[in-house]
Amino acid sequence: MKTEISVRRPAGFSLIELVTAVILLGAVLSVTVVRLSAEERLREDKRNAQAILQSYSVDVAARVPWPKGDVATVAAAMMEGRTPREGAFADRVFLAPLLRDQVRRTFRYLGRRPDGGLFFDPTGGQDPDGR
Repeated sequence: MKTEISVRRPAGFSLIELVTAVILLGAVLSVTVVRLSAEERLREDKRNAQAILQSYSVDVAARVPWPKGDVATVAAAMMEGRTPREGAFADRVFLAPLLRDQVRRTFRYLGRRPDGGLFFDPTGGQDPDGR
């Protein structure tokens, strides 16, 4: 009588299989995180452009004097602050509520009309330098 001895392999994954799976999962997650952070930055730039436009509209209504020129010129004036000379808001300083880096990234969403007013372009098709 012959007896067979069977060697059973333990159930589960080997260390090499687990390490490979973790590396692949890490690569997929890193690409996803980078993509989501880029999309979030674009959304932030659009929100900041809308904030600049809203601030600009309030300032125009308060008769704040704006310099002639491109979007970058007006944005720089908003960062420095302007004071209306007359009206109910005379002698009050109007400033943009953003940092310079945030303002520069919004130029592609802001355009300048022929009459000098700013407008919002949600497609981001404006000059990224603010010209």
